[in-house]
Amino acid sequence: MKRVLCILFFCSCAPFLNAQTDSVTLASNIRTAADSMLQSFRDQDFIGFVKYNNTNLVAMMGGENEFASYLRQEMDALKGVEFSQMKAGSVIRLITKASPMQCVVEQFSELKINGQPVSSVSHLVGVSSDGGKTWRFADANTASEEEIKSIIPNLSPLIVIPKKQQKSGVDLTTLLKSYRPVY
Repeated sequence: MKRVLCILFFCSCAPFLNAQTDSVTLASNIRTAADSMLQSFRDQDFIGFVKYNNTNLVAMMGGENEFASYLRQEMDALKGVEFSQMKAGSVIRLITKASPMQCVVEQFSELKINGQPVSSVSHLVGVSSDGGKTWRFADANTASEEEIKSIIPNLSPLIVIPKKQQKSGVDLTTLLKSYRPVY
């Protein structure tokens, strides 16, 4: 009898274990894509960077080549600015029931402007149209809510973007010690 109960218990838990694994896999895919996008930006590989941007945003910017050209011009104008760190943080929201899938992921950045650090925590909104295998992002903290909705028209109401936090004269490690999301 005990053996039957144990088998029934494990069988009833199987769907929950699969859901946990799926969430872990999705979060890993999101962070990998976000890190690849941010590394492309740091390396000034703007074509690579654009490939991870939301397709509607890319279209609004005139396509991949035009968007990459625009970014290059903007970066060339930023004299004395070094992007010393850019990395993805935690996936703080994951909506798998929406079509396409949607997420919010933290973005940690440290710039040096004429040698002085400026650190920030901002957020990316990601979408996946292929079941979470690949993700494309839009910066959620540099656009208004209306602009985000024009980029992602079917944005889930469950997607809530925390406020960007930025400090001058503070390195990223120090900022992250006291970081708490603020909505």
